[in-house]
Amino acid sequence: MNWKKVLKEEYEQHEEWTSNDGQATGNAHLTKYDGEWHWMIDEFGIEDTGKGKGQTYLEEFLEHLESLMKTENMALVGTMSSKAVSFWERMEAEGLVLV
Repeated sequence: MNWKKVLKEEYEQHEEWTSNDGQATGNAHLTKYDGEWHWMIDEFGIEDTGKGKGQTYLEEFLEHLESLMKTENMALVGTMSSKAVSFWERMEAEGLVLV
C-alpha cells in the first residue's frame, strides 16, 4: 500500500459530533494502532461539567462513532488537558478508552 492511500484512508474519516441536547461535543478520526483500526478522540468537551454526565456523553459519542465504522476496538485518547486526566483514567478503568 502506498503512502497516499494510507493517508487518504486514515484522514478522510474524521467525524465531528454534538450530543442530542447540545451540551457535549467531540471529534475523532480513524487511525491504525497495532495493525487494527481505532477511533482516536481528538477533542471531547462538556458545557456544564461536574454533573456526573461525562461518561454518559462519552458513551453516546462512542456509539455514534461505531455506528459510522465498526472497529470493535476501544477508542484511543489523544492529548488531554491536565484538568481532564482523572476523567480519562476513570473512563479507561471502565473499559471505554485507552489512554
